[in-house]
Formats: sequence, C-alpha cells, structure tokens
Amino acid sequence: MSSFQVSKYSISRIADVMTRKDGGCAKCLASDLDKMNFDAVTARYGEEEMDNRCSGFKYVAGTTEEEPWSEAFAAQVVKGFDCYLYQCSEGDVYKRELFKRVERVRDEMRALFDRKDPDWGSSFEDAYDKAQWE
Repeated sequence: MSSFQVSKYSISRIADVMTRKDGGCAKCLASDLDKMNFDAVTARYGEEEMDNRCSGFKYVAGTTEEEPWSEAFAAQVVKGFDCYLYQCSEGDVYKRELFKRVERVRDEMRALFDRKDPDWGSSFEDAYDKAQWE
C-alpha cells in the first residue's frame, strides 16, 4: 500500500464538515487532521524520508460553502473522507480517537446519502464513482 499527504483543501473541507456537525475550531481541527495524516505517511515511509516533507499546513476557509449541496459535491465530500481515512491507515494511526471520530462522521454522512434523495435524479453511488480521489 502506498500513502500520501492529502491536499490542504480536502483536509480543510473535512474539518469544516466535522465542525459544522460537532462544533469547535475548524482551523485547529484541520491542523490536527494534517498531523495525523503526516504521522501515517511517516509510519509508512519512515522519519528520514519525511524530514524533507514538512507539510507547512495552511487551512483553507470556505470549503463547504456550496449550499444547498449538490449530489456531486456531497459525493466528493464523502469520497474525500474515504481517501483521508485510507491515507491515515498506516502504523497505529487508525487506533487514535481522532481517526475514529472522522470515521464516525463519514459513516453518518454516507448513511444520509445512501437514502438516494429523489430530487437529485441519479444515485449517490453514481456520483461517488465520478468523484475524484483526493
């Protein structure tokens, strides 16, 4: 399995979604999410390899401003969560409370969209398949 650092935009969007739901500081959460992703990539490739790849993370505000959410945007958000969780599954990172919290929010979102809103016209799974792996 390979592992990479998820884009700052994707991490910021995950933080935005999570803080909309649970409250808190999106910028602070995004920094914690980036650190967890960095730790997972370090577990995969080793500290020596990662020393030259300090993330220098900067939060991107307004990543979930699209209201109401379109089917494509909602699918992209869920796929972003999936990508993030996959990239953080190295070492023992998946045992962390923050990882479990991200998983829980992703699962709750997926459950909502699995109902296939008839106003969207096509299935959530079709939109998910077209979404980008970030």
